[in-house]
Amino acid sequence: MRDIDAVHDAETVTPESTTGGIMTPITESSRVAASVVEWLSSNTDETWNAEPEANQIFLIIDKSSGRGLTCHNGEVRLEARTNIGRNWQWRCVEKDGFFGFQNVAEGGFLGHDFWWHICAREKHHLGWECISVDRRPGGGYWMKLLHWWTYWQLSARTDHNGLFAERHNGTLWEFVRVDAN
Repeated sequence: MRDIDAVHDAETVTPESTTGGIMTPITESSRVAASVVEWLSSNTDETWNAEPEANQIFLIIDKSSGRGLTCHNGEVRLEARTNIGRNWQWRCVEKDGFFGFQNVAEGGFLGHDFWWHICAREKHHLGWECISVDRRPGGGYWMKLLHWWTYWQLSARTDHNGLFAERHNGTLWEFVRVDAN
């Protein structure tokens, strides 16, 4: 299994010159832009189809569209696999038998507000940030939010830009484990 940080150890050769090429480190911008996308497309099933567990960092991917769950200023949205950075990463924690997914870049937990707007603004893991996951036959997971005594499934909008909660037929999500080193 390749981990995301193995990319940082890579080197590249400059175009052939009179010295036959010299080894130079990859620049930071090329590491971030190209290497993460390459890593995602070539990673093993073990990492791509990871089971969520506490104390791990994950990318959360909408299985049908391939878009990733991201956070910008507390707002949660789905984005295509370009410019993958820390706002794509979610630290899984566990409290009282529920998972919480805390955005690595901003520190907010995935959840909802009073009006059921899906967001990641709160820095605590309380009732509206408690999530259960349910492995589905054929692969993927439902992410479920507790609404009184029933679960509501986290779903992607059909335009793939936002999220909402619904009682049945939620979005299937994949968890991609990221090495936090």
